[in-house]
Amino acid sequence: MLSLCLAGALSLSLVPSLISAVEARPSVLLDTIKDDPGTAEVLCADFNALNEKGVRVHERESLEITARRHQLSQLDAEILTTYVVGLYCPNVR
Repeated sequence: MLSLCLAGALSLSLVPSLISAVEARPSVLLDTIKDDPGTAEVLCADFNALNEKGVRVHERESLEITARRHQLSQLDAEILTTYVVGLYCPNVR
């Protein structure tokens, strides 16, 4: 039990450094979407097209497509997808 508590405390101690690492990395694409919601509309159309093919936007295949199209890492594609779907096209799955 003690080892579980120590492991939990250790992993929680890493959270601030992970958060600051993410905060330190600027995302030009997210800023572009904030400044130009039309970009989000285009992404929503892409996501809807994937849904029509039976592909969910958070599946690996979809994230790889988004990453390639926008020259992003897989993680950044996932962040972008979550951001756009959450704010602009919540009906997308």
